[in-house]
Amino acid sequence: MRPEEVKSHLLVHSNEKHFKCSVCNKSFSWKSHLNTHLLVHNNEKPFKCSVCNKSFSQKSYLNTHLFVHNNEKHFKCSVCNKSFSLKSNLNRHLLVHSNEKHFKCLVCNKSFSQKPYLNTHLFVHNNEKHFKCSVCNKSFSLKSNLNKHLLGHSNEKHFKCSVCNKSFSQKSYLNTHLFVHNNEKHFKCSVCNKSFSLK
Repeated sequence: MRPEEVKSHLLVHSNEKHFKCSVCNKSFSWKSHLNTHLLVHNNEKPFKCSVCNKSFSQKSYLNTHLFVHNNEKHFKCSVCNKSFSLKSNLNRHLLVHSNEKHFKCLVCNKSFSQKPYLNTHLFVHNNEKHFKCSVCNKSFSLKSNLNKHLLGHSNEKHFKCSVCNKSFSQKSYLNTHLFVHNNEKHFKCSVCNKSFSLK
């Protein structure tokens, strides 16, 4: 071993970090670790995935990425046994099982287990209607509401009555229609109390 290698090795045992990053001041015990770290700052990505050619600044990032391709799912949910190739995906999934709702709406204090759910909810408050119907230009704050609305314009009737085969463009229309068949009379006249299956 050369003298400089011995000196470098001894620094590890001293727990001192003599190799400092000139960009962010993070310190390292080994020069090689500093060199690897510097790749993050200069945007060099020398570690390339042989499957999809995506590049990474560190070998450990490439190794994590490779799980996606080889379909190895090392991270298993202890609640439902569903497996994931990335730990980050498992962590996100675990929120589904948890009653903890870390993402709180600042307007109404309603809480959500995942940030995307909160983001979707926020459209309701700020009255931003990002989803516009291409047929009538009516706007909606939620994409799900636009999709439901679009069925009204469509001649396609996806919801079929299992009794008489009549079809409807929306599930709510089918549900209303079903009252006719099951003889349930939910709508009562306020004057004479006679009941009807349809309003």
